[in-house]
Amino acid sequence: MIVHKHYFRDRQSGDAPIVVIPSAHKYVDQMERLHQIAYGYAGYSPSDDDECSECLTAAKFRNHLRVFPEGQFIAVDRKANEVVGATVSMLMDFDPTRPAHESWAKLTDFG
Repeated sequence: MIVHKHYFRDRQSGDAPIVVIPSAHKYVDQMERLHQIAYGYAGYSPSDDDECSECLTAAKFRNHLRVFPEGQFIAVDRKANEVVGATVSMLMDFDPTRPAHESWAKLTDFG
């Protein structure tokens, strides 16, 4: 099933304070802020890209949704409508006899 092409049906407990849903463009700014907090680069500015190629920005999250919309998920606090968790993943062909020794930034073409 291609998740992003279907209306999200809440299958979690009706009173759950946090739900896991597919990522959406309306949350990319919150996703950026969450990533900054989680990885310790709060205050980062997109103009600092040379210093932080691994930093995920709202623009990079938008690109993730463009390239792989069905594979990204977020955890949202229902009451505050705030992103409190996020996945960042990538599907790729992998040959264990020839492991990739590149950074995440290089493997994803810097976002």
